[in-house]
Amino acid sequence: YYPFIAKPMIQSALKRARQVITVSEAVKKDLVTLVPQSKERISVIPNAVSAELFESFEGPPLDDKYFVAVFSNDKPH
Repeated sequence: YYPFIAKPMIQSALKRARQVITVSEAVKKDLVTLVPQSKERISVIPNAVSAELFESFEGPPLDDKYFVAVFSNDKPH
């Protein structure tokens, strides 16, 4: 039941979107399979924090080897 509903919804969203962000090349490949003309509008941004973030950090020295980044909003999803 789910794939029957999900496929048309994803195709519709891909056709209407100006830009699409995904976290892997594999997902991009799957999306392009669904809507080939969306290829140019899909960007891959991996789930990771760039090392460049730490190089430009101007705060106090980071003693721990872990860094937590939270990207969120107040909308109920």
